[in-house]
Amino acid sequence: MVRRFTRRYGVRRPLFYGEDAGASKNSTVISPLEADSIILLMLKNARRIMQRIPNLPWLGPIAEKYVMQLYVDEATDFSAVQLACMLELTHPKLRLWFACGDFRQRITSSGITRLDEIEWVRRAPFANKRP
Repeated sequence: MVRRFTRRYGVRRPLFYGEDAGASKNSTVISPLEADSIILLMLKNARRIMQRIPNLPWLGPIAEKYVMQLYVDEATDFSAVQLACMLELTHPKLRLWFACGDFRQRITSSGITRLDEIEWVRRAPFANKRP
């Protein structure tokens, strides 16, 4: 399952699945970044389904997690994929999201390091456009 997912969704994209991603290419263990990517994909697909077919009971638990606005302090300690997951949890009609942090004060090695990673979260092909 993990191999099929990584092949289908970007094992060749070094931004997400390089040698430093945490798992070898032949591993059956999912790395933290791969898990975050799967969660992002699930949240994105749930949002798409809810926009096309509202009030599906089995998507209720995800819809209940939506927040009206999201503020992320110390955003540089999160990866771009984790920030994108947070963005997916904002209310579909509002998409209010704010992040702040100082690149020089990061306390993790896995967080974002450049402003273009924030731009990726905001402009990624999976980001929904406002209706």
